[in-house]
Amino acid sequence: TPMAGELTVKTVQLWIRVVRFGGIALSIRCRLPSPLRGDDTMTIRGMLAGLALALAFASCATPYQNQGFRGGFSETQLDENVYTVQFQGNGYTSGERAVDFTLLRSAELALDHGFQFFVIVAQQSGYRYGTYTTPTQSNTTATANSYGSTTTVRATTTTTGGETHLIAKPGTSNTIVCLKERPTNYQGMVYNAAFVYRSITQKYGIGADFSYAEPPVPDGPACTVEGDCDIGKWCGRKDENTGRGSCIPIGTR
Repeated sequence: TPMAGELTVKTVQLWIRVVRFGGIALSIRCRLPSPLRGDDTMTIRGMLAGLALALAFASCATPYQNQGFRGGFSETQLDENVYTVQFQGNGYTSGERAVDFTLLRSAELALDHGFQFFVIVAQQSGYRYGTYTTPTQSNTTATANSYGSTTTVRATTTTTGGETHLIAKPGTSNTIVCLKERPTNYQGMVYNAAFVYRSITQKYGIGADFSYAEPPVPDGPACTVEGDCDIGKWCGRKDENTGRGSCIPIGTR
């Protein structure tokens, strides 16, 4: 007698009509041998559970991970403190997600190598396009009417599927220069690596395996207003009694 969760069958056909896996369409058919003998009883619980897990896994956007079948990030070191960082998403990934994860990997690389800041000197983003056509299936229904020795048959065939869809896969590339200190004469955006890392991991609910502390900020020249400080710094850490503070880099407290 089959145990609970087991099914003894003579013929089983399993069809998965449409599975989108990273922008790739799969059509799967599983047919078990027929007839099955007593020792051929097949436990299908594990098979169905694994199939459900695979389908759920396939329907997700590319996670923050090393480059793999579903996409991910990769990098190339060009100099001691220069990297090209790329992120490629699948058909479920938004352009915003690809940009954020490229920025996150840039910050992570900087911190891993002892740098507190980085600047982006070159950036590219775009999409790779592909097409996917759903499989077709035809169903025929028929009715027969007999009158005397004459039989009339009417049949109708309905075909579904065959639609072609456009799939867009986003990709982003940053060339970054990592820095120990915030430059004072740079006119572009200077990223605080620890701040970027914390902000994006919180935005996507990514569990960080480690945490980064903000870089120590030495006290700068005394100031009372922003105009007392050089470009790229602000007047902070003011004393409540004297109203005087220190010029510290923008982005720190």
